[in-house]
Amino acid sequence: MEINARMFSPLLQIYRQCLQNGDPVEALLNMGSNMPVKSPEFKGSYGMNSMITTYTSGRADELLDYNEVNQVKEIRPLYASTDNVPLPNGDQGTMLAIADITAESYQGVLDKYEEICGRVVKMPQWSPSF
Repeated sequence: MEINARMFSPLLQIYRQCLQNGDPVEALLNMGSNMPVKSPEFKGSYGMNSMITTYTSGRADELLDYNEVNQVKEIRPLYASTDNVPLPNGDQGTMLAIADITAESYQGVLDKYEEICGRVVKMPQWSPSF
C-alpha cells in the first residue's frame, strides 16, 4: 500500500478489499491527526486495477456490450453507451472501461480479467489480447 501525496487513488478499492487496515486515505488522515496508524495485513485476496482498451473508434455500445457491463460489478465504463469513442492517440489505445478485480490467487485475478473482457468486449480483434 502506497501512502504519500501522489498515491494512485484508483487502487483504493483494491487496497480496501485485499488488506485489513488497507485504506491509505484513512492512514493519511490518522497521520495528520497524530493518531496511530495500524499496519496493513494481507486478507488473502489478490487484486488488479486494469483498463479495457480498444484500438478503434465508434459508438461505445458497438465496442462494449452494455447489457453485460451492467451485470459485472467490477467494471466502470468510461463512456455512456451512446457516446462516440475517439480514435486512439498513440500506441496505448483508448480506454473503454476500468476493471477492479480481486480473486484468491494472482492467476485467479488474470483468469477473471480474461473472462470479464470476453463477456463485455464486442470487437476483441481491436483490443489488446487478454
